[in-house]
Formats: sequence, structure tokens, C-alpha cells
Amino acid sequence: MDKYENKMPYPERIKKPVISRNPTAEEAEKYASDLRNYEKEMVSYNAARASYSAEGVRLEECFKNDLFLEYVKTDGDEISDDVRKKAEVIYAKAWEDGHSSGFSEVEIYFSNLVDFARDLGVDV
Repeated sequence: MDKYENKMPYPERIKKPVISRNPTAEEAEKYASDLRNYEKEMVSYNAARASYSAEGVRLEECFKNDLFLEYVKTDGDEISDDVRKKAEVIYAKAWEDGHSSGFSEVEIYFSNLVDFARDLGVDV
């Protein structure tokens, strides 16, 4: 399951500058300068966080597609729209129940739910 692990480092949070309750003019100028720098750094930090999150979404999508190819009825490498809709519902439940324990747990839930659906006669 390392294949689906986000290898990007999580961006380090930037500390917002603070100012004393009764600042001197020098302290206020330094704070204003620090705050401008902080705001510039936050733009980079937010972009890095968005990239990290996007990579996580991409990896989860890869995981889901691999699960579907492994456990769901396919026509070659294609999954029919009808079967995909059913698989998406099963995946949502497997994700809800297992994601807090990792991708391997989601796979176990997904596999069991697909087997259960097939036992009920659902074409998955």
C-alpha cells in the first residue's frame, strides 16, 4: 500500500507575528514588516498545502481505480457505467468504514461488500 502514500512533505505551519499590547513606534514598524512577510509566506504555504492535498486526492483516485479493476467485473480494462455506479456506492461505504485505518482496511471492506452484493445477486 506504499504505492498510495503521499510522499510529499506536509508544509510547515508559519507562525503569525504578534505585537505587545502597548507597542513603541519601533515595535509597531517591526510588526508591520513582519506581518507583510508573513502574508507573503502564507501565499506559498497555502499553495504548498493545496499541492499536498491534490496529491492525496490523486493517490486516492488511483487506489480506487485499482480496487475497481481488481474486484469489479470488467470488460477488458473497462467498467460499464452501471457497474461503476454500483461500485462507487460500495466504495463510499468501504471508505467511510475503513479509511481511518488506512487503504488496506478500505480494501478489506470493499472486497467484503462486493462479495456481499454478489451474494445478493447484484451485478458488480
